[in-house]
Amino acid sequence: MLLYRNDTSTRISCEKTIVVKLVVVVVVVVVKVAVVVVIKVVVVVKVVVLVVVAVVVVVEVVIVVLVVAVVLVVVMVVVVVVEVVVVVNLVVVVVVVVVVVVVVVVAAALGYFRAKEKNDIDSLDLNSLFLLFLISILPFRRQNCLTFL
Repeated sequence: MLLYRNDTSTRISCEKTIVVKLVVVVVVVVVKVAVVVVIKVVVVVKVVVLVVVAVVVVVEVVIVVLVVAVVLVVVMVVVVVVEVVVVVNLVVVVVVVVVVVVVVVVAAALGYFRAKEKNDIDSLDLNSLFLLFLISILPFRRQNCLTFL
């Protein structure tokens, strides 16, 4: 009711009070809106940070998977190369053994035939004796083998 008085000081005082109350209400509303905006910005920043972290984790996982895959491929290639080298070495050993056996058998056969031509079986060398040993342990009969030779 003080508003309707003609007293200017009272009216100015009431207007000041109303203005102060309005300013307080506006400030409170602005602060509340600012707090809500700040909360929204914080939420958006958190989401952006989570997305960036997720992308970084995915990239790291992809890098780790690629590195592991490359390492596994390199290991597999090394294993295959080592296996090929081992197989080649085994083939070389088998070929060398076969060549040595063939050479010894041929040398023994030649010595045996030379001794047989000369009718001097007592002059057989070590290779020929080895051939006779091979003939004696073969699974077929000795007479057939000697006839064959």
